[in-house]
Amino acid sequence: MRYHGYGSDTKQRQISVFKFFERCLNLYMYNDGSSQVTMMQLAEVTPSHMRASGVDVIEEIAELEKRVHTWNMEDCRELRGWIVNIQKLLVKHFQIKIEKFTDMQKIPTQKIPEALLPMYDIVAIDKRGICLYGKGMDKLVHIDTLKQHYRKQMQMKKKTE
Repeated sequence: MRYHGYGSDTKQRQISVFKFFERCLNLYMYNDGSSQVTMMQLAEVTPSHMRASGVDVIEEIAELEKRVHTWNMEDCRELRGWIVNIQKLLVKHFQIKIEKFTDMQKIPTQKIPEALLPMYDIVAIDKRGICLYGKGMDKLVHIDTLKQHYRKQMQMKKKTE
């Protein structure tokens, strides 16, 4: 069996597994500021996933991540499906729960209003205005609904000041 992009020998597959885990760890530390649990998880799962099946899963995750980074911005449901699949694969095969497993800046999107970003964790907006948002990157709503909610929140905040 040929492992596309990872070479065919065992050493290359092992290196690719370690690089994958290193990238996950770096992203986890960057996004959440907490690395201790992840380091322990990586130490526990890495030896048992040096077989070809572990690499197959990594290749599947890499392919899904490639789809995420080359998304055509047509339908956020499609994007959400890929992201949820990656998260499920990470939990199932590596016992790692990382919400922001990829460089969020690389995900194609329509323009995201800056004011809404910190409050709603918007991942992307498709061409119809549907947003993929939330800490788990799993919620969908039209951008107008978020804007309306944001305006109400700001009005309530002004009233309390």
